[in-house]
Amino acid sequence: NEYLLKESKYHYLIVNKLLVDQYVYRLEIEKAEKNLNASLIQVENLTAKDGYPFKDGFKDQKAEIESDYLAALGSIFVHTKRYKEAISVNEKIIESTSKILSVGWNTNLKIAQQNNLEAFKYKQAHIQLFIIYNIVSDRRNQEKYLKKISEFCNPQFTSSECMFFYQQKMVYATQIENLNLMNEAYGEMETYYNNFFTESIYVKYMTDTELLKHQVTIWAHEEQKFINDPKKKDSQEHKNLRKNVCNKLQKLEKRNNRIEKQLA
Repeated sequence: NEYLLKESKYHYLIVNKLLVDQYVYRLEIEKAEKNLNASLIQVENLTAKDGYPFKDGFKDQKAEIESDYLAALGSIFVHTKRYKEAISVNEKIIESTSKILSVGWNTNLKIAQQNNLEAFKYKQAHIQLFIIYNIVSDRRNQEKYLKKISEFCNPQFTSSECMFFYQQKMVYATQIENLNLMNEAYGEMETYYNNFFTESIYVKYMTDTELLKHQVTIWAHEEQKFINDPKKKDSQEHKNLRKNVCNKLQKLEKRNNRIEKQLA
Protein backbone atom coordinates (compact mmCIF):
# COMPACT_ATOMS: atom_id res chain seq x y z
CA ASN A 1 0.00 0.00 0.00
CA GLU A 2 2.83 2.43 0.84
CA TYR A 3 4.50 1.64 -2.50
CA LEU A 4 1.24 2.15 -4.41
CA LEU A 5 0.55 5.42 -2.59
CA LYS A 6 3.96 6.68 -3.67
CA GLU A 7 3.67 5.47 -7.27
CA SER A 8 -0.04 6.00 -7.99
CA LYS A 9 -2.73 7.40 -5.69
CA TYR A 10 -5.37 6.13 -8.11
CA HIS A 11 -4.29 2.48 -7.87
CA TYR A 12 -3.66 2.84 -4.14
CA LEU A 13 -7.27 3.88 -3.54
CA ILE A 14 -8.59 0.93 -5.54
CA VAL A 15 -6.44 -1.63 -3.67
CA ASN A 16 -6.96 0.06 -0.30
CA LYS A 17 -10.73 -0.45 -0.60
CA LEU A 18 -10.07 -4.23 -0.39
CA LEU A 19 -8.29 -3.66 2.92
CA VAL A 20 -11.25 -1.63 4.22
CA ASP A 21 -13.60 -4.47 3.23
CA GLN A 22 -11.49 -6.87 5.29
CA TYR A 23 -11.69 -4.57 8.32
CA VAL A 24 -15.48 -4.40 7.98
CA TYR A 25 -15.74 -8.17 7.50
CA ARG A 26 -13.71 -8.77 10.68
CA LEU A 27 -15.81 -6.09 12.48
CA GLU A 28 -12.72 -3.96 13.10
CA ILE A 29 -14.99 -0.95 12.83
CA GLU A 30 -12.63 1.66 14.32
CA LYS A 31 -9.82 0.75 11.90
CA ALA A 32 -12.21 0.70 8.95
CA GLU A 33 -13.77 4.07 9.75
CA LYS A 34 -10.42 5.75 10.33
CA ASN A 35 -9.16 4.43 6.99
CA LEU A 36 -12.37 5.42 5.19
CA ASN A 37 -12.32 9.01 6.43
CA ALA A 38 -8.68 9.44 5.38
CA SER A 39 -9.32 7.78 2.02
CA LEU A 40 -12.34 9.95 1.22
CA ILE A 41 -10.16 13.05 1.66
CA GLN A 42 -7.65 11.53 -0.78
CA VAL A 43 -10.44 10.76 -3.24
CA GLU A 44 -11.67 14.34 -3.02
CA ASN A 45 -8.17 15.63 -3.87
CA LEU A 46 -7.52 13.00 -6.57
CA THR A 47 -6.59 14.32 -10.04
CA ALA A 48 -5.99 12.68 -13.41
CA LYS A 49 -2.25 13.21 -12.85
CA ASP A 50 -2.27 10.84 -9.84
CA GLY A 51 -1.72 7.69 -11.87
CA TYR A 52 -4.98 7.47 -13.86
CA PRO A 53 -4.01 5.17 -16.76
CA PHE A 54 -6.62 6.14 -19.38
CA LYS A 55 -7.08 9.13 -21.63
CA ASP A 56 -10.75 9.79 -20.82
CA GLY A 57 -13.33 9.05 -18.13
CA PHE A 58 -11.41 10.20 -15.06
CA LYS A 59 -14.31 12.24 -13.65
CA ASP A 60 -16.70 9.27 -13.75
CA GLN A 61 -14.05 6.90 -12.36
CA LYS A 62 -13.36 9.26 -9.47
CA ALA A 63 -17.09 9.41 -8.69
CA GLU A 64 -17.21 5.59 -8.80
CA ILE A 65 -14.33 5.23 -6.33
CA GLU A 66 -16.00 7.76 -4.04
CA SER A 67 -19.30 5.86 -4.11
CA ASP A 68 -17.46 2.61 -3.20
CA TYR A 69 -15.94 4.23 -0.12
CA LEU A 70 -19.21 5.95 0.79
CA ALA A 71 -21.10 2.64 0.57
CA ALA A 72 -18.63 1.06 3.01
CA LEU A 73 -18.95 4.04 5.34
CA GLY A 74 -22.74 3.84 5.13
CA SER A 75 -22.70 0.18 6.18
CA ILE A 76 -20.59 1.11 9.22
CA PHE A 77 -23.03 3.87 10.16
CA VAL A 78 -25.94 1.40 10.01
CA HIS A 79 -23.96 -1.18 12.04
CA THR A 80 -23.23 1.44 14.73
CA LYS A 81 -26.81 2.80 14.63
CA ARG A 82 -25.83 6.22 13.25
CA TYR A 83 -28.79 6.30 10.94
CA LYS A 84 -28.77 10.02 10.15
CA GLU A 85 -25.21 9.76 8.84
CA ALA A 86 -26.07 6.55 6.94
CA ILE A 87 -29.00 8.31 5.24
CA SER A 88 -26.77 11.22 4.22
CA VAL A 89 -24.13 8.88 2.75
CA ASN A 90 -26.64 6.87 0.68
CA GLU A 91 -28.25 10.06 -0.61
CA LYS A 92 -24.79 11.17 -1.79
CA ILE A 93 -24.32 7.83 -3.58
CA ILE A 94 -27.65 8.27 -5.38
CA GLU A 95 -26.70 11.82 -6.37
CA SER A 96 -23.26 10.87 -7.72
CA THR A 97 -24.40 7.74 -9.59
CA SER A 98 -27.38 9.62 -11.06
CA LYS A 99 -24.98 12.11 -12.65
CA ILE A 100 -22.98 9.30 -14.27
CA LEU A 101 -26.06 7.38 -15.42
CA SER A 102 -27.80 10.42 -16.91
CA VAL A 103 -25.18 10.77 -19.66
CA GLY A 104 -23.86 8.38 -22.29
CA TRP A 105 -25.22 5.97 -24.87
CA ASN A 106 -27.98 4.47 -22.71
CA THR A 107 -29.83 7.66 -21.70
CA ASN A 108 -32.93 6.35 -23.49
CA LEU A 109 -33.27 3.82 -20.65
CA LYS A 110 -34.58 4.75 -17.24
CA ILE A 111 -31.71 4.84 -14.74
CA ALA A 112 -33.27 2.05 -12.69
CA GLN A 113 -33.40 -0.24 -15.75
CA GLN A 114 -29.74 0.07 -16.66
CA ASN A 115 -27.49 -2.90 -15.92
CA ASN A 116 -24.04 -1.64 -15.03
CA LEU A 117 -21.99 -1.04 -11.89
CA GLU A 118 -23.25 2.50 -11.36
CA ALA A 119 -26.88 1.36 -11.72
CA PHE A 120 -26.24 -1.39 -9.16
CA LYS A 121 -24.90 1.18 -6.68
CA TYR A 122 -27.82 3.49 -7.41
CA LYS A 123 -30.34 0.73 -6.69
CA GLN A 124 -28.43 -0.59 -3.69
CA ALA A 125 -28.37 2.88 -2.09
CA HIS A 126 -32.17 3.11 -2.44
CA ILE A 127 -32.59 -0.30 -0.80
CA GLN A 128 -30.22 0.69 2.03
CA LEU A 129 -32.36 3.76 2.67
CA PHE A 130 -35.49 1.59 2.73
CA ILE A 131 -33.80 -0.72 5.27
CA ILE A 132 -32.87 2.25 7.47
CA TYR A 133 -36.36 3.76 7.33
CA ASN A 134 -37.78 0.34 8.23
CA ILE A 135 -35.52 0.25 11.29
CA VAL A 136 -36.67 3.67 12.49
CA SER A 137 -40.28 3.13 11.29
CA ASP A 138 -40.41 6.36 9.27
CA ARG A 139 -43.74 5.75 7.55
CA ARG A 140 -43.52 8.60 5.03
CA ASN A 141 -40.09 7.56 3.75
CA GLN A 142 -40.94 3.85 3.93
CA GLU A 143 -43.81 4.48 1.53
CA LYS A 144 -41.66 6.75 -0.65
CA TYR A 145 -38.86 4.20 -1.12
CA LEU A 146 -41.24 1.26 -1.47
CA LYS A 147 -42.77 3.05 -4.47
CA LYS A 148 -39.40 4.10 -5.89
CA ILE A 149 -37.74 0.68 -5.60
CA SER A 150 -40.81 -1.07 -7.00
CA GLU A 151 -39.91 0.60 -10.32
CA PHE A 152 -36.91 -1.72 -10.67
CA CYS A 153 -37.79 -4.60 -8.33
CA ASN A 154 -40.99 -6.17 -9.60
CA PRO A 155 -42.12 -9.35 -11.40
CA GLN A 156 -41.46 -7.71 -14.81
CA PHE A 157 -37.98 -6.40 -14.00
CA THR A 158 -35.67 -7.58 -11.23
CA SER A 159 -31.96 -7.84 -10.42
CA SER A 160 -29.64 -9.39 -7.83
CA GLU A 161 -30.06 -6.80 -5.08
CA CYS A 162 -33.86 -7.14 -5.17
CA MET A 163 -33.70 -10.16 -2.85
CA PHE A 164 -33.12 -7.79 0.07
CA PHE A 165 -35.89 -5.48 -1.10
CA TYR A 166 -38.53 -8.22 -1.05
CA GLN A 167 -37.47 -9.16 2.47
CA GLN A 168 -37.68 -5.52 3.56
CA LYS A 169 -41.02 -5.11 1.81
CA MET A 170 -42.28 -7.91 4.05
CA VAL A 171 -40.84 -6.12 7.11
CA TYR A 172 -42.70 -2.93 6.17
CA ALA A 173 -45.94 -4.79 5.41
CA THR A 174 -45.71 -6.52 8.81
CA GLN A 175 -45.15 -3.21 10.59
CA ILE A 176 -48.27 -1.65 9.11
CA GLU A 177 -50.17 -4.98 9.37
CA ASN A 178 -51.19 -4.93 5.71
CA LEU A 179 -52.02 -8.53 4.78
CA ASN A 180 -52.41 -7.77 1.08
CA LEU A 181 -48.96 -6.21 0.93
CA MET A 182 -47.51 -9.11 2.95
CA ASN A 183 -48.93 -11.63 0.48
CA GLU A 184 -47.66 -9.53 -2.43
CA ALA A 185 -44.14 -9.41 -0.95
CA TYR A 186 -44.24 -13.15 -0.26
CA GLY A 187 -45.31 -13.89 -3.85
CA GLU A 188 -42.51 -11.74 -5.28
CA MET A 189 -39.97 -13.32 -2.95
CA GLU A 190 -41.13 -16.82 -3.89
CA THR A 191 -40.88 -16.02 -7.62
CA TYR A 192 -37.43 -14.54 -7.13
CA TYR A 193 -36.13 -17.54 -5.17
CA ASN A 194 -37.61 -20.01 -7.64
CA ASN A 195 -35.62 -18.32 -10.40
CA PHE A 196 -32.29 -18.98 -8.65
CA PHE A 197 -30.06 -20.94 -11.01
CA THR A 198 -27.99 -22.87 -8.51
CA GLU A 199 -27.27 -26.49 -7.68
CA SER A 200 -26.39 -25.60 -4.09
CA ILE A 201 -28.54 -27.62 -1.70
CA TYR A 202 -27.56 -25.19 1.08
CA VAL A 203 -28.88 -22.12 -0.81
CA LYS A 204 -32.13 -23.91 -1.65
CA TYR A 205 -32.55 -24.98 1.97
CA MET A 206 -32.00 -21.42 3.24
CA THR A 207 -34.38 -19.81 0.73
CA ASP A 208 -37.07 -22.38 1.52
CA THR A 209 -36.58 -21.65 5.22
CA GLU A 210 -36.88 -17.90 4.57
CA LEU A 211 -40.16 -18.43 2.72
CA LEU A 212 -41.45 -20.70 5.48
CA LYS A 213 -40.68 -18.05 8.09
CA HIS A 214 -42.63 -15.41 6.16
CA GLN A 215 -45.54 -17.78 5.54
CA VAL A 216 -45.83 -18.34 9.29
CA THR A 217 -45.81 -14.55 9.81
CA ILE A 218 -48.65 -14.09 7.32
CA TRP A 219 -50.76 -16.86 8.83
CA ALA A 220 -50.15 -15.51 12.33
CA HIS A 221 -51.64 -12.18 11.24
CA GLU A 222 -54.58 -13.97 9.64
CA GLU A 223 -55.07 -15.80 12.94
CA GLN A 224 -55.33 -12.44 14.70
CA LYS A 225 -58.16 -11.41 12.36
CA PHE A 226 -60.13 -14.51 13.34
CA ILE A 227 -59.50 -13.88 17.04
CA ASN A 228 -60.79 -10.31 16.73
CA ASP A 229 -63.98 -11.41 14.93
CA PRO A 230 -66.42 -13.24 17.31
CA LYS A 231 -68.38 -14.61 14.32
CA LYS A 232 -65.35 -16.27 12.75
CA LYS A 233 -63.48 -17.27 15.89
CA ASP A 234 -63.29 -21.08 16.31
CA SER A 235 -64.96 -21.59 12.93
CA GLN A 236 -63.82 -24.51 10.76
CA GLU A 237 -61.81 -22.08 8.64
CA HIS A 238 -60.14 -20.77 11.80
CA LYS A 239 -59.36 -24.32 13.00
CA ASN A 240 -57.82 -25.19 9.62
CA LEU A 241 -55.67 -22.08 9.76
CA ARG A 242 -54.48 -22.92 13.29
CA LYS A 243 -53.60 -26.43 12.16
CA ASN A 244 -51.57 -25.05 9.25
CA VAL A 245 -49.78 -22.55 11.51
CA CYS A 246 -48.87 -25.28 14.03
CA ASN A 247 -47.56 -27.59 11.28
CA LYS A 248 -45.46 -24.82 9.73
CA LEU A 249 -44.12 -23.73 13.12
CA GLN A 250 -42.99 -27.28 13.87
CA LYS A 251 -41.32 -27.50 10.47
CA LEU A 252 -39.65 -24.13 10.99
CA GLU A 253 -38.41 -25.16 14.45
CA LYS A 254 -36.87 -28.34 13.02
CA ARG A 255 -35.16 -26.36 10.29
CA ASN A 256 -33.78 -23.79 12.75
CA ASN A 257 -32.45 -26.57 14.99
CA ARG A 258 -30.83 -28.21 11.98
CA ILE A 259 -29.23 -24.93 10.89
CA GLU A 260 -27.89 -24.32 14.42
CA LYS A 261 -26.42 -27.84 14.48
CA GLN A 262 -24.74 -27.33 11.09
CA LEU A 263 -23.33 -23.97 12.16
CA ALA A 264 -21.98 -25.49 15.37
